[in-house]
Amino acid sequence: MEKNICVLIEHENDEVIEPSLEVLLEARRLADMGGYAVTALLLTGSDAGPLCKGLGRYGAGKVCIMEHHLLIDYTTDGYAKCITGFLSKNHTDIFLLAGTSLGKDLAPFLSAKLETGLVSDCTVLDINENGILEMTRPTYGGRVYTTYRYRPDEL
Repeated sequence: MEKNICVLIEHENDEVIEPSLEVLLEARRLADMGGYAVTALLLTGSDAGPLCKGLGRYGAGKVCIMEHHLLIDYTTDGYAKCITGFLSKNHTDIFLLAGTSLGKDLAPFLSAKLETGLVSDCTVLDINENGILEMTRPTYGGRVYTTYRYRPDEL
């Protein structure tokens, strides 16, 4: 089965926001290190055409669009239902989203719904020599950095 990284693409005023593009670039870097494919997931309430332009330049190998009029405005429940449905039907090893207010609201909800771990506020993501995802984040007010490892084979 192909290994896959999926990135949630946020947008405002018919433009993809910069933090999502930064996460997409990081996903591409990780994918190149670990042999992953990169999927951009876009939820929208209107025509997604203009939003998709350029996502390939930022590293997306595939763009999946979920379009429905109820997705015009963000709601935690609505987005979570769409994303969990998508992830249940599309194999994803790593799911990334930006540390925006939407991301910080949605991530713990998704983690609980999907019964999986969550590491937020990461400053460094890496694939080590054994192919294991390492996530580093500041702790104790930024005085210490903690690195977490994701080992799906040990779950």
